[in-house]
Amino acid sequence: MICEVSYIETDISDSALLVRKTGRIVPPRDPEALAAAWADLLSMPTEDRRALGRRACHRILDNYSLETMASTYAGLYQDIIIHGRNRK
Repeated sequence: MICEVSYIETDISDSALLVRKTGRIVPPRDPEALAAAWADLLSMPTEDRRALGRRACHRILDNYSLETMASTYAGLYQDIIIHGRNRK
């Protein structure tokens, strides 16, 4: 996603949450759906595919950058510390 490339992801774990509308999600073990998703991406105008890739990159930068993840974990740990002290 960070490379601004259009892609297809299998719907396992949290992949659909990660991808949202920036790529294509297909069910696992469904070669027909995979082929249809590839056909869909390949039939898109080049600029539309590039725009999809740019949205994917922005999604990662906005939600999953090192700074964002570090801040999220720091907030989580701070909540654990604060709430842990209040429970005693």
